[in-house]
Amino acid sequence: MEFLEKVEHFISQLQYSLAIEPEPIINYEGVDFNLSLPPHIFFEIVDKFKVDYPFNYQNKIIELKILKRKEDITEKEALDIIQNYVTSYFIDFPSSIQFPQQLYLLLKVREISSEKKTKREKTEKFESVKLNFENEYVEEKVSAPDFLKNSNLFGLMNDFQLIIEGKKNIILKELVEAMKDNQQSEANNESDYTTSDTNLSIREVALLCYYSGKKVTPNNAEEILKSYGHNAYQKLIFHYDLLNKSEIEIINHRFAVKNLENIIPLLQGNAKERAEKDLKSAKNHKNLKK
Repeated sequence: MEFLEKVEHFISQLQYSLAIEPEPIINYEGVDFNLSLPPHIFFEIVDKFKVDYPFNYQNKIIELKILKRKEDITEKEALDIIQNYVTSYFIDFPSSIQFPQQLYLLLKVREISSEKKTKREKTEKFESVKLNFENEYVEEKVSAPDFLKNSNLFGLMNDFQLIIEGKKNIILKELVEAMKDNQQSEANNESDYTTSDTNLSIREVALLCYYSGKKVTPNNAEEILKSYGHNAYQKLIFHYDLLNKSEIEIINHRFAVKNLENIIPLLQGNAKERAEKDLKSAKNHKNLKK
């Protein structure tokens, strides 16, 4: 069952993304220190743990919602599956994949803070430590007991963990809400695809861009949707990406005929011919399912 696999992937990648996301700037004894890891170290961690980075959870929630309908999974079944994987992957706070490295940096914060230097000199020295990170950092030399002796530093790391926990709860709440059954008829309330503010649904805008050759990117999606009265630009990117992955997605979609009929009058030339051909195929597919 694809839904089951996708839920497990979502929960596991959520754990990883939360663990690598924080790039905190801390104020220790009046000096700001940026604890973000050097890029080459950060991406080594991403590669080592096979992290889906950046983790776009909103698109993945939409994908799960579509799969739930496609595989005819009940609300209770979906929520039970999610709960089982959450229990498996999140026994406690999400553990930070980069904790040993950040622990090393925190110890350097303590060391540099004790030196008789100006705030600027301390910040500059800390940045130089990060530049030489690979040469200086040896995981075996990082002593957790030494770290725990300093209650201020320990408190800062605990704060980071609480922030991660808060983000996890927000994302899981969105996932759970998306899995709840809609009380209204799906035919009358295509919440993923339409709003009452426009004649075109978000999916139809994606189709229009697809046929007309207008590429949708994170940089222009919001601007494109504004002209159609929508603002959920992440959904536009999601639908556009699906269309580009497979033309079957256009023909087999449950609202394929309706979507294509709505956008064809807005197309011209070769784009219109392609859409009309796909409309014919969609109608044939619909008739075969009856």
